[in-house]
Amino acid sequence: MEPTPAPARKAGLETPLSVRFLGERAVAFAPSWGYDALIVACLLSPLVGGFRWWVGSPLGFMHPGIFFGATVAAALAGVWALFSMDRMVCDLRRRTYLRFEGSAAWKRVRRGSLDELDALVLTCEQLPSVAGGHAVVYRLVLHWKGGRLPPLVGERRLCHLPAGAPLNYSAAPWVDKGLRVAAALRVPFYDNSYFHSPCPIPPI
Repeated sequence: MEPTPAPARKAGLETPLSVRFLGERAVAFAPSWGYDALIVACLLSPLVGGFRWWVGSPLGFMHPGIFFGATVAAALAGVWALFSMDRMVCDLRRRTYLRFEGSAAWKRVRRGSLDELDALVLTCEQLPSVAGGHAVVYRLVLHWKGGRLPPLVGERRLCHLPAGAPLNYSAAPWVDKGLRVAAALRVPFYDNSYFHSPCPIPPI
């Protein structure tokens, strides 16, 4: 079964989010702490590059100026990742959500009621075959009624399946998690992990 078709689309980077319960009153869709730390490191890297350039410290075969340029490029990559990233916190008691919607070049803040949510869907994307088996990507995708907002990929996991195994071979943990999250948000849950679904965020 499928939720209401969503005309709203989003392009950019598919950042790795995870769904976490914050006690009994909130559910968060957010990147891991490690991913946030990597972005901060990228943003701060020009400070190291600038210091190396200023003191003229040799870096093996790399000129300090080239090293500084590389750190600037890393900082720009961090900015791109930051503005492409989605975050969302759902207040289960007030039945409201706050979403930071990344769109690669800017970021928008969205507020609304959890009654606007349509469904939570577990999807499965089949990747090109590898020797001795095949790989799939499971996603927990949150949809809005009438496509008011682009779908939110709340969780993404890559799994390698044995040869001949059905696509939903390793989907059980994500079915269980999807059921728990959908129950907390009071939305329907659909398990579409038994057939191929493309990534809901087209790469740019």
